[in-house]
Amino acid sequence: MRLVVSSKEFSIFVDAILNVDRNGATFKIHKNYIECIAMSEDNSSIFFYSRLMILNSEDLKIDNPQVIFIRDLTQFKKLLDINKDNTFTFVVEDDHIYYENDRIKKAKFMLGEKSFRDINAKVTPEWFDSFEKNMRMRVDKSTIKEILKAASFASSEVDRIYFYQDGNKVVAEINDRNLEKIDNISLFIGESEEGSIEDKIIILTSSLAKIHLTDNMIMESSYKIIGSRKVELMFLTISDENVLIKYLLNTQTK
Repeated sequence: MRLVVSSKEFSIFVDAILNVDRNGATFKIHKNYIECIAMSEDNSSIFFYSRLMILNSEDLKIDNPQVIFIRDLTQFKKLLDINKDNTFTFVVEDDHIYYENDRIKKAKFMLGEKSFRDINAKVTPEWFDSFEKNMRMRVDKSTIKEILKAASFASSEVDRIYFYQDGNKVVAEINDRNLEKIDNISLFIGESEEGSIEDKIIILTSSLAKIHLTDNMIMESSYKIIGSRKVELMFLTISDENVLIKYLLNTQTK
């Protein structure tokens, strides 16, 4: 099976996975895209979904999704870095991927025999879309960098960011309200384009640090009814022409 993808967007796709989990990854190849569902190595701070469009999908004849196991993402990324063309063309065989162009006669990358991560079967693309939306705003990488920089001011024992609204303005408060007499800081990070955060959403600073930063991100607060509780969650979505990345960040309800 020969696949053609954008080199730039495939690098974004792989880099985003590496930021979350540096272990092996499972790629599912559909008729017109490659998708990956992952979670952070601590199994709790981030759920992640990414999809990359295949440029030669009209030439493919895939009746059922094909699954391949990338045993070492860091090693696989080195293969991408060798490529200098605008597109990346590779062939998937039973136990390996091979790549060749005008300069490289052949590069062979061995695939893994099984998935390295046992991700809950409920975590599907449809699962990410099943949450009700509350607040939506656009953010860029400078906003995320500003929050992370401000976090360095807060006390070292603080690894929480409280997101809430002050009128139409969204606030990021780096603090731990369960502790007393600690350094903390609050930032206005933008205005809601629609909806509002009903109460507050708490995420880990370390989770935010794993986001692949671009200038085209959407931050959304969403909610889901769990038992008798209504729990608000934080999503970050990156959408480009041929690549889609969604993060569900760790949330706490204290």
